[in-house]
Amino acid sequence: MTNNGPLALELSTTGKIRPPKKHVGKISNMCFESFDRNKNRLALQPTPMTSGSRTGEERPLAEDSGSSSTNKRSKLESRTSLDSTATDSVQPPSISNTHSECAVEEHDTDEPSRLVERPQDVPSSSLIGTHTDKKEAMVTSIRATGSALSPRRSLAMEPSSTESHENRAATLLHAGCGVDSAQAAEQAISSPLTEQDPWSSSIELLGRFRRFGDVADLQRVITVLEELRSTPAWNDRNTTGLGTLGAALLYRFNHLGNLSDLEDAISMLKDAVDLTAHGQHNQPTFLNNLGIAFLARFERLGELTDLEDAMSRQRDAIDLTPDDHPDKPEYLISLGNSFVARFERLGELTDLEDALSRQRDAVDLTPDDQPDKPGYLNNLGSSFFLRFQRLEELSDIEDAISRQRDAVELSLDGHPHKPKYLNNLGNSLQVRFNHLGELTDLADAISALGDAVDLTPRGDPDKPACLSNLGNCLEARFRRLGERSDMDEALSMFKDAIDLTPHDHPRKPEFLNNLGCFFLTRFEHLGELSDLEHAISTYRDAVDLVPHGYPQKPKYLNNLGNSLFTRFEYLGKLTDLEDACSRYKDAVDLTPSDHPDKPVHLNSLGHALFTRFQHLGDLTDLEDAVSTYRNAVDLVPRSHPEKPTYLNNLGNCCYTRFDLLGELTDLEDSVSAFRDAVDLVSESHPRKSKYLVNLGIALNARFERFGELADLEEAKAVQRDAIDLE
Repeated sequence: MTNNGPLALELSTTGKIRPPKKHVGKISNMCFESFDRNKNRLALQPTPMTSGSRTGEERPLAEDSGSSSTNKRSKLESRTSLDSTATDSVQPPSISNTHSECAVEEHDTDEPSRLVERPQDVPSSSLIGTHTDKKEAMVTSIRATGSALSPRRSLAMEPSSTESHENRAATLLHAGCGVDSAQAAEQAISSPLTEQDPWSSSIELLGRFRRFGDVADLQRVITVLEELRSTPAWNDRNTTGLGTLGAALLYRFNHLGNLSDLEDAISMLKDAVDLTAHGQHNQPTFLNNLGIAFLARFERLGELTDLEDAMSRQRDAIDLTPDDHPDKPEYLISLGNSFVARFERLGELTDLEDALSRQRDAVDLTPDDQPDKPGYLNNLGSSFFLRFQRLEELSDIEDAISRQRDAVELSLDGHPHKPKYLNNLGNSLQVRFNHLGELTDLADAISALGDAVDLTPRGDPDKPACLSNLGNCLEARFRRLGERSDMDEALSMFKDAIDLTPHDHPRKPEFLNNLGCFFLTRFEHLGELSDLEHAISTYRDAVDLVPHGYPQKPKYLNNLGNSLFTRFEYLGKLTDLEDACSRYKDAVDLTPSDHPDKPVHLNSLGHALFTRFQHLGDLTDLEDAVSTYRNAVDLVPRSHPEKPTYLNNLGNCCYTRFDLLGELTDLEDSVSAFRDAVDLVSESHPRKSKYLVNLGIALNARFERFGELADLEEAKAVQRDAIDLE
């Protein structure tokens, strides 16, 4: 019935040509764009929460797993040379929880999508260099003086005054300013208090820990305060002692990851809140820190009740604090971080909008000479990053990069949170590279992430995220430039990230997912079956570790389906195809209709169903494939970059059904879909010729059915155009 011609090929993403089975009937071998092999990488954006970074339990590590990353980093220096400039970038908290980055979808069909790390268009702050004089003045004022402090931190304390101890403790307990307010801590530490007073020494040590990060100081604080609890002096300063000890335990949890410290911190801070009279000056501080502790437990254990408790305490802290109070931005940031956590858990865009609103308010309320400003800018940038992942508006990633550059530029060298800012900036730059293809963005991302890895101590809970993100960038550069050394270094980074992460840590699945993407990419480039087996095994581990209901689970399922489908193509085992269909269906069912990944997952499922129809001849699979592709097409606007792909695949399914059953509506639908696909791509688009071939086949079939010469002439014309483009 149809003369396919020499250009009619059925292509899979791996480039294999798979002829239809005999029992299916006569089906044209049309140019079929298979599912978008969307390898979901996690670009891990630790969003600082006023409670510290996510931590896993500290455990012994093999000596070679951590030291190797530093050695590898030295090799990166010579190859980060794509006209790049070393960019300082990272992110903060004070007692601050870090979020990952939720998942960046890459629509390149050659690239597995990773969860590497979304509403109103907000004017972005200036990029580095646009307001240089102002920023230099800000940095100079922060570095050169310790006196750029809010009134609450200008403390003149009497050695024997109980109130002086409480004021000093309040200065050192504020979660939002944390280490970023090092000058405030130094001023409190330098006040003339009696050296023999254990209260004073514990507060001084806590301030020194926040300034320099020496865990020995923190251990000493906890020891001193625990000893004081058994003395009569404890009763005189009960609330202050409870609040200080609770904060110290929370800090230790953030550094060492022992859950017992977090439980004790919550208990202490609860008691401090209950014993503090309403309206007392340190009540908002205790409430905010308790909220931070609940948020940390939610991040560790995943109980939504902890998140609700966190938000309740943080709202109370805000309500008790006037807008002109210097601590108000800290409490806004804390609540914003909780909104981000709930968005990442439940996927409700309104939570992300609420987070952005609080974070903008915090930035606007904070003077430019305040040392907290970099942390607030970083948090705001991380939320723009998340919104870009959800809505894919380029203005959001531009805003994210702008805020994160500002955070890096304003943070002091040696600041303990600078690696986090660098990590986040690197992630955002990589995402922009994925969408715009500018090698300078990739080079800057590698530079920033390499600095983040180097600056993050081996036992730091954020080290695995930095390693995994750097691995993603190195792999991206391998795909672009083909340097095998990049692939080798990327594998080492991914393995180190996993080795450094306890099995029960909530971010373990993210690191496993990224390693699985790496193995699948290497298989596609080198053809080693062992890499494909490793990819499947690693993806299975990621899926098994994620509880039902987590927003990232559909991405992991889709990736597992991709690897199983690839093995089916390679070995021809129908059990792999069945398993792939099952995983894709689960991914579709778990993805909300308004989520940008929904059409990607539908496209994957549609291709698997069509392939199963070709091999088994069950018409139900073909019907389901047509329906699935229609849904994918309907969910994306005409401007969406993958719309032509989905249209082409829908056209193929409709044409196949027409060829099999003879329904004219299917033929008309196929012509319409192919024509739309052709119209939506430019002459230089690499798939234009394939779309033209398919349109020509459908037009020729319509001519054979109705004898309209116009169809024949158009079929010849589009086939000539296809040849000219080859």
